[in-house]
Amino acid sequence: MSVPFIIGAYTSLPATKQEQAEYYQILAAQPWVNGLEIPFRDSITDDVEWFVSQLSENFTTNMLTPIPGVMHRVGKDPLFGLASPDESGQTAALDYLLNASWAIKAINDAANRQVFTHIALHSAPTAIADPVVFNNSLDVVTQWDWDGAKLVIEHQDKFIEGQVPQKGFLSLEDEIAAARAHGIGIVINWGRSAIEGRNATTPCEHVEIAAHAQALAGVMFSGAHAEPNAFGPAWNDDHVPLDTNEPTSLMTSAHVADVARTAGKQQISLMGAKVSIGTNASLSTRLDILRHIAMAAGSTTGLQIG
Repeated sequence: MSVPFIIGAYTSLPATKQEQAEYYQILAAQPWVNGLEIPFRDSITDDVEWFVSQLSENFTTNMLTPIPGVMHRVGKDPLFGLASPDESGQTAALDYLLNASWAIKAINDAANRQVFTHIALHSAPTAIADPVVFNNSLDVVTQWDWDGAKLVIEHQDKFIEGQVPQKGFLSLEDEIAAARAHGIGIVINWGRSAIEGRNATTPCEHVEIAAHAQALAGVMFSGAHAEPNAFGPAWNDDHVPLDTNEPTSLMTSAHVADVARTAGKQQISLMGAKVSIGTNASLSTRLDILRHIAMAAGSTTGLQIG
């Protein structure tokens, strides 16, 4: 398929640095892997030279996700976020995101090419996110130099009164309005939409809503589970893989195919998979788990190890 397919490799990394390097090499060898989703916490990496050496030139589409750092900060300060009604919480989130923009430039400079093509934004904080403040924050961040990367809003589960949230940010409708006002797109995360709706049909509904608004930019496939399992409690954001690999997962090949077909009718710029895989799994097992998702999404895949 013509839409780039990326891997959130940070949730499925092996334990040792040597195995991680082998994992990146194997992903780079796959014709169906076009790049990575890369996390930003306090930094992108504590070893720039090593990390840049893992970024194959075959990785042509790469998205920075600040969500691990966002949730760490929300956990310490419930007022933190781009949509915070508290001025200090909004300012802290803007400062954090500004640091992310500098980190992008540092990696691009070290690699001597544009590594990052997208950066995901999130409408924190939990329960109290304000769409007006979020729009005001976007007024600011859309004016910054992102070194060629496109801004997108990755939808998380919205806050619903009486339902325990995982993220509990703004509604998709509020985020679409903000995206359209600023000329940026929306990325739907399968698992987080399923968590919001407490079912496996909400992800496709969200894709349809964003597509109808001409705001859909991409889809990330990450599973969800309605009952406790080895990954965690029911409806926890545990990045579970397909049901063929985790029987309690709500994400089936058919669900992935439905969402991919619906999204593929639009001019989207990426699809991808981000799932958790135990540190003891072999490299070939990791690749198979990811490849099955890519196959369901319509990518032409082949197993290439060695």
